[in-house]
Amino acid sequence: MHGRNAALIRKYYPNYRSPKRAYELLLEAMVKPDTVWLDVGCGRRLTGNSELNRSLAQRARLIVGCDRDPHLKRHETVRDLVLCDAASLAFRNEAFTLVTASMVAEHLEHPERVFSEVSRVLVPGGRFIVFTPNKWNYAMVVARLTPHWFHVAYKRLTHFLNRREWRSFEDDVFPTWYRANTISDLRTLAHRAGFREVQITRHGLAHSFGFVKPLYILSLLFERLIDRPGLEVLKADILAVFEKPNPGGRGLDGEQGIATRSS
Repeated sequence: MHGRNAALIRKYYPNYRSPKRAYELLLEAMVKPDTVWLDVGCGRRLTGNSELNRSLAQRARLIVGCDRDPHLKRHETVRDLVLCDAASLAFRNEAFTLVTASMVAEHLEHPERVFSEVSRVLVPGGRFIVFTPNKWNYAMVVARLTPHWFHVAYKRLTHFLNRREWRSFEDDVFPTWYRANTISDLRTLAHRAGFREVQITRHGLAHSFGFVKPLYILSLLFERLIDRPGLEVLKADILAVFEKPNPGGRGLDGEQGIATRSS
């Protein structure tokens, strides 16, 4: 394990693995040379690992990113970018073999529409990966009880304490709804959209207290405490994989163009 807090992790929670790393490993396993991938709410990066982002972009047959962010063109690796709402995806039916939504579900005002749209644009047998915060983790409880301006201010402060520079996060912090942020909510939404559950896992996260050593240690100890049956409902993140059923037995090697849907 590497990084500024590696020694603390080895000492206080040696089995800890970042949820972001779990998501990265899942992508590494699922993205193949024939993958036609849509990253919903793509932001500016596929993952926090720039080397992996380049590798995935080279490996997949095609990656398309979509977002409502007017700064969409700033993406690190994805070149095919579409400005659209996840509740009304601008693509034809059965265009993709893989759809991902990383740290997006908490921002969905109408998640049932988004799940329905994802199902529409996936081929039979295609997978939908959802990586999102857990509504019942203490950090998300605080986030739900505080106003949007506080989230922006907190982001600015933590960035300054970590990097010793001030920057605006008005374009990077979005309103949250937390309507698709429990396992039961995700299962209900997936079932209504016609998906089959492949796997759902919870992951502990030592939150962004690396700049205050005692708080970071407490965060590690708390995550270690809840890493047991009955308490895992409090873990920070949820990683879910759903599949669009393939009743006809059709494989994923047919034509997978991404022609946009006509209005």
